[in-house]
Amino acid sequence: MKWFTILLAMLSIALVGCKGGGFGGTYKVDTSTIPNFDKAPEAAKANLEKMRVTFNSDKTTDSDDGTGKKEKGTWDLKDKTLTVTSPKNSQTGTVGDDGSITFSTQGQTIKLIKA
Repeated sequence: MKWFTILLAMLSIALVGCKGGGFGGTYKVDTSTIPNFDKAPEAAKANLEKMRVTFNSDKTTDSDDGTGKKEKGTWDLKDKTLTVTSPKNSQTGTVGDDGSITFSTQGQTIKLIKA
């Protein structure tokens, strides 16, 4: 369950977006990249599958953690390095050539893909 807590913390700040370059829209967690996802409690899996992050062109973000809790944030992109800030903290990630976004912290990695 520790991975789920870390994942939720990462997602609460993974509120990203970008002008141009084809970036923007709504993203979701790529659950296929989460180790042992199939062994997680059903409620945790359902929440992860429902999580969404909308990337706005005005450098703001809107997210839903899968339980209905919504949060706003901001983002800044330099080359492929993305810094995302929420009211609670900030996180740095990498934008892949395929448009996915990868965040890593405390040995855990989460990948966001277009919904």
